[in-house]
Amino acid sequence: MFRPVAFKALLAAGLLLSCGQGADAAKPSPQTETAGGSGQHAAAGPAQHSVQENVRRRDPEADGWPTEVMHGLAKDALKEMLHLMDEAAPSADDLLSLLTEGLAPFLSADYRGTVVRPLELENVFADGTSTVKRATPQALAEGASLADAWTSARLALGEAPIRFGLKLTSVDAISENTFQTRALLNLHGEKNRQPIQQTHEWLLTWQRQAADQVKMAGLKAIRLEEVVATQALFGELTLAVFGGLPFFKEEFLRGANEWFGHADRLAGNAFMGWQGLAVGDINGDGLDDLYVGQQGGLPNRLLIHKPDGTVMDIAQKSGVAFLENTRGVLILDLDADGDQDLAVAMGPNVLLCYNSGSGVFREFVGLEGPSGAMVHSITAADPDMDGDLDIFACRYNRTGENGMLDGMPTPYHDAKNGGSNLYWRNDGNRKFVNATKEVGLDAKNWKFSLASLWEDFDADGDLDLFVANDFGGNCLYRNDDGHFEEIGEAAGIHELAASMGVTAADWDLDGDMDLYISNMFSSAGLRIASQTDRFRDGKNPAEHADFLSHARGNTLLANNGDGTFTQVPAAAGAELGRWSWGSRFVDFNNDGLEDIYVPNGFVTNKDPDDL
Repeated sequence: MFRPVAFKALLAAGLLLSCGQGADAAKPSPQTETAGGSGQHAAAGPAQHSVQENVRRRDPEADGWPTEVMHGLAKDALKEMLHLMDEAAPSADDLLSLLTEGLAPFLSADYRGTVVRPLELENVFADGTSTVKRATPQALAEGASLADAWTSARLALGEAPIRFGLKLTSVDAISENTFQTRALLNLHGEKNRQPIQQTHEWLLTWQRQAADQVKMAGLKAIRLEEVVATQALFGELTLAVFGGLPFFKEEFLRGANEWFGHADRLAGNAFMGWQGLAVGDINGDGLDDLYVGQQGGLPNRLLIHKPDGTVMDIAQKSGVAFLENTRGVLILDLDADGDQDLAVAMGPNVLLCYNSGSGVFREFVGLEGPSGAMVHSITAADPDMDGDLDIFACRYNRTGENGMLDGMPTPYHDAKNGGSNLYWRNDGNRKFVNATKEVGLDAKNWKFSLASLWEDFDADGDLDLFVANDFGGNCLYRNDDGHFEEIGEAAGIHELAASMGVTAADWDLDGDMDLYISNMFSSAGLRIASQTDRFRDGKNPAEHADFLSHARGNTLLANNGDGTFTQVPAAAGAELGRWSWGSRFVDFNNDGLEDIYVPNGFVTNKDPDDL
């Protein structure tokens, strides 16, 4: 395996097996030392061989991937150089001197570079809470030493310590010892108590000096955007709201990895952390409450909103402190009696909990899912327009708790071996019927689905259904008088990607509902899948575009007015959402325009070299 790689983009793609080994790649020994260390050997089992092979292949050179070796050398050198930008300096002259001296060992004798942050930037947006500025291409093209270029960027970030995030998205060999990398860099600082973020895109040229050393020969700035928060939009209130809960530190401040392997597997022992939460007024006091799903073995929590802004947990008193692994929860009025009920997805089933009117739940109805496929999220709407809410459940793999580890997506780029989704129709009197096939939602119902969204995309007065699928094309089901037809490809939304969330709004203000889909961004995937002669041994070049689609990031789709969609170019700035799990259109600054919030991230080990 390569160093810090995108686990999902590479491991799931079978790259560990499909990249191809170099001609001189060493083979693992069929024997291992005994525990006694006496020199005696015993035959290693398949598991030992697998571990040995994976450890060996952490070195990209062992697999014959010279571009990934170059990537590792360039990224390590660039990180060391960027850390120099955080040197304390009492003046601009002192900072320039420090950078000039510190950067010299990393630069080739013939280094040529451009400005990275011109003194003058163009204002492109200001609303009283934030200001966005950009550099013109002409200003970025001017020549400059690296010390001068980085000094100007660093001074704009203030005197406080800075943070940076770095991704190299391409590696191209120019000659035997010269190569280029494309870098995406975020720099974060604070000036005059105002947070500042710079987003840079650079084309870097490197010269390989030795097997383990490179020097920078050139830097060409392609893009710079600088955002200054002139006024805080949000305040951190987590501790103030939840800090008084006796379980706050033990449960809410621990990640999913802290619980995985420590809970009874019968209660659910998943490692992905897809638990879910819902907001609604459970006890009818006019204040929104919070229901939090938890890992199997931990009780779900019903947090009642108190007038002072804090919360108290009444889950056990209310009868909803379930210990089963929960994935997906809703607060909604299922029986139209005026109070808010609960829908809780647990394993392959959904439990409906009916509110007595005071926040206590005494009647429960189970919706049993066929097969062992686990429900991963639920949504509710009235697509048949009979006045009550129906339930749609997204399911991922066909069996098991742990996502793709319980069944590899096949084929990776457009998997057709996922769990079937379920549609339960509300027939009134607290009776629900599995009507998935009856209404046509069984079409293409074989994918690794993670999220769904009800919306009237074709403006015909009824609700259509969008389903976001991991490892392949998304689905759009058009509603015609209560019966659905899958039209994803015809509607222009069937991109092959790793979709994990979806949101809709009229972001372009043309009167129809547009889409924003949360996918995966993987710099490793972009670097590797673009190499048509090497990726998957060069045997399936026609599929390379499909794999690149999986790695490129999020998708913004404009509704054409008839329920079909056109992808908005990357220049709109909505693609790079990192490893995006969901998204939400929200007008944060109340200017009438929809903004986008994107939660992101994935498992990060304490040791960067820990697989």
